[in-house]
Amino acid sequence: MGHSVRLFVAIPVPEYVRQRLAELERELPGLNWVRATNIHLTLKFIGETDPQRVDPLRESLRAIRVRRFLLGVSGLGVFPPRGNPAVLWAGLGSAHPHLFQLHKRVDDVLYGRGIEPDRRVFRPHLTLARCKGVAPAVVRNLMKKCGALETAPFRVKQFGIYSSELGSRGPLYRCLESYDLEE
Repeated sequence: MGHSVRLFVAIPVPEYVRQRLAELERELPGLNWVRATNIHLTLKFIGETDPQRVDPLRESLRAIRVRRFLLGVSGLGVFPPRGNPAVLWAGLGSAHPHLFQLHKRVDDVLYGRGIEPDRRVFRPHLTLARCKGVAPAVVRNLMKKCGALETAPFRVKQFGIYSSELGSRGPLYRCLESYDLEE
């Protein structure tokens, strides 16, 4: 069983938010859009992992205690912020402090299992599309047109550890375990 598993830790996003974001696809058909069912808020990308390490990682995440919180989608952005856009994303307005607390706790418990913490600043976002091969001006126009995008806030009640398998129709995400946040 030599295959490694691609893992990440994320917050699931409710259906109505994903549907609202998927509507942007009609505004700009040229981009390589993430399937609506795959839209999530990544807390930590773990990457290729030995299958024998999966259970210990799942177990360490069970120790996390953070209270539930509200998040709302607000505005669009691109990575990198200057030059040719590679990724189009939806922002999370003024993200709740508990989101940053949750990210830090995830980083901490995984570090205890030998997973390097993120070197970059945590910038919470929902990846919407890859912009490869699309003229930067086209992407910027979309951002002007739809930049005021907002959704009603949603309550974040849980997060999970997911595996990602590359299929013929893009990645397939499977939740290996969900963790409830505290009331």
